Amino acid sequence: MRGFSVVWRNYCHWDIFDDNMRLFCLRGRPGAYCVEDERNLLNASEERIKYFKTISKCMSYICDELMEEK
Repeated sequence: MRGFSVVWRNYCHWDIFDDNMRLFCLRGRPGAYCVEDERNLLNASEERIKYFKTISKCMSYICDELMEEK
């Protein structure tokens, strides 16, 4: 993955893409948001949905996941 894009669709509805596919979707309402990790939909054993109070906390989580240097 070379990078990622954040796309605003409508009120409280954001999608995060790489070059090929959607990686995360952010949904909710003020004070109650969820981030769904769509990177590995086949691995159902991991928790794919996280809950946060703000969009900035959602984006911090997403950036932390995508910008990890290995």
